[in-house]
Amino acid sequence: MQKAAADPLIGHLLEGRYRIGAFLAVGGMSTVYAGVDERLDREVAVKVMAPTLSADPVFVDRFAREARSAARLSHVNAVAVYDQGRDGNRVFLVMELVRGRTLRDLLRERGHLSPAEAVSLMEPILAALAAAHRAGLVHRDVKPENILLSDDGVVKVADFGLARAVEGDPGAANTGMIMGTVAYSAPEQFRRGKTDMHSDVYSAGIVLFELLTGRQPHVGPDSMTVAYNHVHRDVPPPSAFQAGIAPELDEVVRRATARDARIRPQDAGAFLAQLDDVRQTLRLPVLPVPRRPRADGRAGPGGATGGDRSAERRAGATAIQPETLSRPAARDEYDRSGREPPHRDRSQRDATAVQSPSGTGIRGSDAIPNGNSPTTVQGRAGTGRSDVQHTLVEPQPASAGPPFGASAGPTSTFGPPHPDGSGYRSAPARPKRRRPWLRTLVGALVLLLVCAGLVAGSWYYAAGRWGSIPNVVNQPLQRATQALKAEGYQVAVDRTQANDAVGKGNVVATVPDVGSRLVHGRTVHVVVSAGPTLYRVPALGGQPRSAAATALRTFGGHGVTVTYSETSDDHVPAGAVVRSNPPGGSTVRRGGTITVYVSTGPPIVALPDVTTQPVDVAMATLTGLQFKVSRTDVFSDDVVAGVVIRQAPAGPTQQRKFSVVTLEVSKGPDLVTVPEVPRLDPLSDAENRITAAGLQWTVRTSFGGIAGLVIRIAPAAGQQVKRGSTVTLTII
Repeated sequence: MQKAAADPLIGHLLEGRYRIGAFLAVGGMSTVYAGVDERLDREVAVKVMAPTLSADPVFVDRFAREARSAARLSHVNAVAVYDQGRDGNRVFLVMELVRGRTLRDLLRERGHLSPAEAVSLMEPILAALAAAHRAGLVHRDVKPENILLSDDGVVKVADFGLARAVEGDPGAANTGMIMGTVAYSAPEQFRRGKTDMHSDVYSAGIVLFELLTGRQPHVGPDSMTVAYNHVHRDVPPPSAFQAGIAPELDEVVRRATARDARIRPQDAGAFLAQLDDVRQTLRLPVLPVPRRPRADGRAGPGGATGGDRSAERRAGATAIQPETLSRPAARDEYDRSGREPPHRDRSQRDATAVQSPSGTGIRGSDAIPNGNSPTTVQGRAGTGRSDVQHTLVEPQPASAGPPFGASAGPTSTFGPPHPDGSGYRSAPARPKRRRPWLRTLVGALVLLLVCAGLVAGSWYYAAGRWGSIPNVVNQPLQRATQALKAEGYQVAVDRTQANDAVGKGNVVATVPDVGSRLVHGRTVHVVVSAGPTLYRVPALGGQPRSAAATALRTFGGHGVTVTYSETSDDHVPAGAVVRSNPPGGSTVRRGGTITVYVSTGPPIVALPDVTTQPVDVAMATLTGLQFKVSRTDVFSDDVVAGVVIRQAPAGPTQQRKFSVVTLEVSKGPDLVTVPEVPRLDPLSDAENRITAAGLQWTVRTSFGGIAGLVIRIAPAAGQQVKRGSTVTLTII
């Protein structure tokens, strides 16, 4: 009340039409007020968005579009959206005003609901979501806080489209506005940030789980832990946390909350159809919305009110008790359904228990016993149930005759007629022979049998019908099934999953866990190993080492070790991948090793010394060792033609295979032919011929050499001499 008095919006008129009234609730995204549409004179709820959102023009535009889409949805179980607008810096949404409480309030009050109550509440929720899905709308934030229970017994789903408007706001993740929805978000919302009708089905499945168990399936110290569990862990069956839940309900929750969206029902309508099939199979009654307790401890509107107060005076009552007592015939229905049967008339439902002087609580309608027989009243104390019977025995008046069926005098028998013919005469009663020891023995035997039956029955219900799930982990499925059936359980394969420690076809785990107590005849779900997790090795041959390292980088995150080793190869260039072990295309398991062999080029081999060998022999030797040979022919005065003078690299040594070896082969000495010099040829012409032949010349004179004519050449023309040799010319 202090918050409402201090709120400047109280009494404010938005857009000249909506008068803000009492404060209702506040959250991270908005504040909700009761209000009045003064144009239509209609009570409404006004949701005013947080200033951080209203200041963002992108959000305002998106908010207006989503509000228009939500306004098109018309369904009895969906909170109607009337209008949206902006007044100054305030962005607001005008909705139907629902008087009541949220589903979260009911869960806080009750903890968990019976299967019949849970299914009865989920059906209108899914009906509203199904209508939205048919219209192309996705809620995106299904949770108990957005499900309203009106005082007139109608279930309403609120905030259609609001989550979509907020999820696109870049500041939402930073301010934590939608972090409360992590407990109900589907795995794909964390993996891809995308939502669709399958996401609403997942969230509704989490709500059904919480209604049945009173808790959320995934909990943790922070939202990141919860989100991780949604992505990597399956939702456990509700029966693992709450007894009395049928396997059919476990199965419908399992399908709705499957991590793979393809396994879930296609939309809320399909989910509703599956839930209706479960109701028909289990014969669950349709129950009304639980009534809201008032401050005085009685049920709220539509609930029980005061009964006949005159019963207090008749019974000498001193205090009114809020609990309503049920008749024995109706109590069984209460025990099965979780509340009073709906077919009882109002006088029974509204009867008020009173407190008798002795402290025994009885109902006004049962306060006056009928006849002289004891009156038995079944009662409940507080919120629990009691099997105690309070028996009220009315004292008999002094003037009353013998009870019905009792004899008024001594026992008589029929005898012969009286002599005067007036009737029968009384015969003396024959004393009945009594055997008190026999009655004592029979009574003791009966008492012993009753006690034995009670002990056996108590043992059976407390312990005998329960068993402990045997340890069948790492056993073949067939053997595990035999062991579980031997303990009296049904067996169903829940799923298969990869497991590195448990062999393929063996049991990985059971649901409930090994060692858990479970009633005989119930179903134990087993998880079967699909073998170790296998990862396919890519083809790496011929790729550079850097490219191979990039391709194998993700394997480190899977626990696979990658090592590199160098090896020579005749055909793969140095620095490229020769092969891998395991080879490309095969698989490796978690914890395995991939070895990558990187080429260092061709191997190192011995290079022999082939000098002084004939060139043909030398080349055959080198090519046989897979060297490449380069030949150079040179003149040599010392080495015979056709013989290797030298090699490069020189041998013997170690050289890489396929490298080039250069051989110098002798062509023998460099000889030229002495040219023909005609007799009496001028000296100058002879010199030119000698020079052109690659020879040197010298001149010898005869008779003074005055004429300058060549008369002789030595060596003689046509002889072979070394290039550069000197020829002597004699002139006259």
